[in-house]
Amino acid sequence: MEQEAEFAIHEIKPPGTSTKIINNIITLATSRQGFVSVIPGLTFDHWKEKFDLNIESYSRVWMIDGAGIFAGALMCAIIPCCCSHLCFGVGAIFMSLFPCTANFVCFQISSFVSGFGKGMIIVCGLKLLHLWPESSASVVIQLFFISYSIGGMLAVQLSQYYLTSFISLENVGNTTFEDFIHSISFNDSSAHSRGASADGGTEVYFIQILIFIICCLSFVFMSFWSCFCNDSTKTENSCSESCLDSKKKQKESSGLSYEDFHRVNRSVELSLKRGETWSDQREVTNDAINGGEKTRRLSVKQWFSNNNILDAAVLMFLYVHFFFAFGLESILAKFLCHINTIFSTQKLQYTIDNYSVYSIFTCMFVVGRFLSISFLHAYASNAIIAVCLATNVVASAIISAYFDKSENMVLFCLAAFSAFLSPILPAGFSRVNSYLAKSFRSLGLAVCCAGIGYASFSWICGFILSRTTPFYLMFFITATCCLCTLMYVPLLVRVKRHRDSYRNANVIATTNSRSIVTYV
Repeated sequence: MEQEAEFAIHEIKPPGTSTKIINNIITLATSRQGFVSVIPGLTFDHWKEKFDLNIESYSRVWMIDGAGIFAGALMCAIIPCCCSHLCFGVGAIFMSLFPCTANFVCFQISSFVSGFGKGMIIVCGLKLLHLWPESSASVVIQLFFISYSIGGMLAVQLSQYYLTSFISLENVGNTTFEDFIHSISFNDSSAHSRGASADGGTEVYFIQILIFIICCLSFVFMSFWSCFCNDSTKTENSCSESCLDSKKKQKESSGLSYEDFHRVNRSVELSLKRGETWSDQREVTNDAINGGEKTRRLSVKQWFSNNNILDAAVLMFLYVHFFFAFGLESILAKFLCHINTIFSTQKLQYTIDNYSVYSIFTCMFVVGRFLSISFLHAYASNAIIAVCLATNVVASAIISAYFDKSENMVLFCLAAFSAFLSPILPAGFSRVNSYLAKSFRSLGLAVCCAGIGYASFSWICGFILSRTTPFYLMFFITATCCLCTLMYVPLLVRVKRHRDSYRNANVIATTNSRSIVTYV
């Protein structure tokens, strides 16, 4: 009886209702990331005038932002799991420092600090998602990824209301906001004396203050979660009579001896100390007891120690889903306004304003992400990703060919490109999580890759736009999409062929050998 009681000590329960409610609020609070991502693109003209920037200098600011994301994710990858809620709150505070833009140097520093906070929030937020049981995963993932898109869509509407309403109050007649912006000579030293910088900056700072408020609210939500987290941890580690009965039944049904069953239970305890979540441990325990019938996810150390086709597969997954997708999403959010302004100076004078272009981009982004996450439960994520990559190749190629010929065609392809770009990132998390354990180390690796992609694409975008036309930028995007498709699809076929051999060689623990695979 004492031995059986020892089995029940490490029984793990799913999070309580209070923890779920607070996590739900935190997940909704991720919309501020989309808000912060879109605002700089809409206020590009203000920054261009205030700091006398060209497009290449502007792109370097977001290179620094990407470096901050890399640094924040790297820090989260090396900290203990128990500090996740603390890092989430610290990241929210760091993101609130973005309004500190007294000069260009301060603008760059605040950009790095804001990116550092975003990197911490992304890693910690993804880790917190896995506190939920698998039955709730669909709702939580939808809230996490879709709220980011909704935040970007709200940023467009709020910016349009406040900035355009300010212009109308300054008695500029019937002149539109775009005409007013283009009437300002940014190279003219007297531009500041015309009131555009001072008053327009006031409205931009109002948006920044709104960002500050959102970040502060996120920190308050995080503080509440910290309290509930401590309570739920005590509840999860408590041992009740029902836990003992459940453990006894599980041992009897498994057919394992006391020594083997104790090894399984001990592996769960050690994994908990290394920061694994309840859902991870439930899967590991069930797989080990049932003879390893399922493929268990590997830690980063185990992944690198297996020299097989899976290494190339996961590297490609990381590149496509994080480096490529996150970087492309970020540069479109930052530079779409500038690209549309350049389009309006071509032979075909575009009549659509920047806010309408951003509205189309963000709305289709929300629609595409919602539909893709819904379809992930019915269709394989690999098929969805392959279709999205192929569609992005076609859409970007059409934009490159018709950007100076047909406005309607460009807008239609932009909507399609946005709708099929948005599913790649959530599908990537679904795909990579099937191979890597959901730990701070693996999530930090993925987000570090995203930060590098963000910085790289920002530099490339600024370099191309400062020297050539958007045609070459779209050509670069088309070539990148085509390369990802050509590398991704054949790799999926090869991974599928080697899946059975991989399971037999690396992660299958049979009841005959009594081998238990644990996380390192």
